[in-house]
Amino acid sequence: MNKNIIILVIFIFLTINGVVYKVTSINAQERIDMAIHDSMKMLKTHYEILLHTQKLTANALYSFTVEDEKFIDILSQARYASKDRQNTLREEMKKLLYKRYERAKIKGVLQYHFIFPNNVVFLRMHKPSKFGDDLTYIRDDFRYTNQTKKAIRGFTQGRTSHGFRNTFPIFDKNGTHIGAMEISFKSEDFQNYLTKISHIHTHFLVNKSIFDSKSWKRDSMILKYSQSAEYKDCMIAITKNHSKKQCIDNNIKRLKEIRDIIDSGIKKGENFSSYITDDDSTIIVSFLAIKNIKHKTVAWLVSYKENEFIKFTINALFYIRFFTFIFTLIILYFIILQIEAKEELKSLQKDLERKVTNALKENLKQQEILQYQNKLASMGEMIGAIAHQWRQPLNELGLSIQNLKYDYKSNLIDEKFIKEFI
Repeated sequence: MNKNIIILVIFIFLTINGVVYKVTSINAQERIDMAIHDSMKMLKTHYEILLHTQKLTANALYSFTVEDEKFIDILSQARYASKDRQNTLREEMKKLLYKRYERAKIKGVLQYHFIFPNNVVFLRMHKPSKFGDDLTYIRDDFRYTNQTKKAIRGFTQGRTSHGFRNTFPIFDKNGTHIGAMEISFKSEDFQNYLTKISHIHTHFLVNKSIFDSKSWKRDSMILKYSQSAEYKDCMIAITKNHSKKQCIDNNIKRLKEIRDIIDSGIKKGENFSSYITDDDSTIIVSFLAIKNIKHKTVAWLVSYKENEFIKFTINALFYIRFFTFIFTLIILYFIILQIEAKEELKSLQKDLERKVTNALKENLKQQEILQYQNKLASMGEMIGAIAHQWRQPLNELGLSIQNLKYDYKSNLIDEKFIKEFI
């Protein structure tokens, strides 16, 4: 086959498969991006729903609390009271709020916390025995609320714990600022809620740097938190719904394929997603950035959700490319056969033309030979005829010459005889 034709066929084959590869890659990536975007959107929606639910719970609890005149009266008195009097007032407030706090805990409230305008703790309902400490340089939210007299919400780190806190200013009946109130929820509630209620397996990761280094020396912290599989500097709270084997051991292995994406995404501190293949399933891993009140990412909600759409897209991508490869291979094979058949036909035609030309030349040569032979035959016939015409007189001459002998013996030969004979 012609070398140029072979190059052209290979070029066509590579071009078709290259175009199909490029187009299918773009299409598949768009579909995968859409699935990843939907997964992140779902995680964010459920997160915002839970935040909104907590906000409503906190607002309701805040309203019930500040509308209680006895509560306002106790806090107003305690602000300038002696320590002994504060202790008495603290017990009164604890009894007053006890049932309300117990009902609030059912809805996920962890801390029901009250401080004076100078950021000194008056009462922690979750730890009533701990009070009197100054949180000015520990809790940004309390400092903000007491300075601006405005409420603030967000993920905030305390001395030994973190949570989603709602911090409200408290005013007496005359509008005088008398302190601040915290109503907060555990971060673990998010992973439990999304895993159990929304059926989205979720981890809540906290950057270890937000904790005081001394905190990690406490046994309770060591037992509660473990280094996450997702990132070396992030910790995960192990709960009854999240075992160490499931959340850490298993994930360390299957997250290897997207380790670089995770490291890069966490360093950037913004939402991101990717996907992993685990046995026969495809799982979208979404990282939702949790920012503190200073808008710095200090925690992550990480969801693991199976997605058949991506699995189908990847399989379809393979089959489209495979069948395109086979189809173009078959088509080009038949094209090559057609080209070879045409070339063979041309070769046969040329061979036939050559044979016909040679046959014609041979025929012409044979005709020339026949003509020459015919000419010779005619000449032979003519010579035969001439010979025949000569043969009789020669015979007669031969007989006459033979008779000379007898004429000589008979003495018949004389000058006259010779002249007549000649």
